[in-house]
Amino acid sequence: KRLKERLRQLDVGRLVVKKRGFPVDPEAFRKQLKLDGSQAKVLILTRVEDRPTMLICSWNAQDALAG
Repeated sequence: KRLKERLRQLDVGRLVVKKRGFPVDPEAFRKQLKLDGSQAKVLILTRVEDRPTMLICSWNAQDALAG
């Protein structure tokens, strides 16, 4: 619930979900959020010190293509 609220605050509509050591299906998880904003973000689902952790990241396609 907190994640969905935060993504709405950030006006997220397009979300790429990446995971490592997290027991969810990324595509099903993304659809479940039902986002309708105008911004694009990357959500990383992982574990830090054996605790579930979610990171909301910005994606800059120009930087990715330049490197």
